[in-house]
Amino acid sequence: MRDWCDPRHESPGETLVAHLLRLAGHELDPQFVVPGTGQWTRGGQGYRADLRLRGTRVLVEFDGRGKYEDPQTLWEEKLREDRIRSLGWVVVRVTMADLRDPAAVRARVDAAVALAAA
Repeated sequence: MRDWCDPRHESPGETLVAHLLRLAGHELDPQFVVPGTGQWTRGGQGYRADLRLRGTRVLVEFDGRGKYEDPQTLWEEKLREDRIRSLGWVVVRVTMADLRDPAAVRARVDAAVALAAA
């Protein structure tokens, strides 16, 4: 498990989500740059997702409520997610409260993997 430590996780919440998903058998790519999204970002660097489930088109984002208190930030995040989904990616959002029920998080991620594979 020591090799699961990854400095690319940007918050304790991301670290917890990654740990839960790795325990469920998923291989992850932290801070994954979503291909094809450079057209919507300054400098063409593309959108980064907190985690990608390796070998799938599933992205996992860990969110805290404070990030979205500003209406403009919320609107920009909605547009970002819509654009990512338009490229065929499935996005799963996880909050700290969700982590109280790891089985439910795993079920949501498994459903996303099935959807992405369809």
